Amino acid sequence: MEGRSVGFFIGSALGGVLVDKLGRFSNLIVAVAIDLMAAFTATVPWMPSTNLIFAVSICAGTCEGVTNIGILIVLLASTPCSYDKHTRN
Repeated sequence: MEGRSVGFFIGSALGGVLVDKLGRFSNLIVAVAIDLMAAFTATVPWMPSTNLIFAVSICAGTCEGVTNIGILIVLLASTPCSYDKHTRN
């Protein structure tokens, strides 16, 4: 469980940078992160050691953090009133 939390922290920071730099591709970033998270989570039962489970959990948590930040930006972008107020200079 700690591995997923550590990964979520990393993924939130990484997701913020990715979505800021590649804002047009937010939907694609979210889709790829969800697919990777599913793949990492599905491989956990076949890991032979707890160290590998921890590493895969960090990867899954990272994807979860990226997904969380990406979804927030996609939802904000779908409501132009609130999104424009926060992004105008």
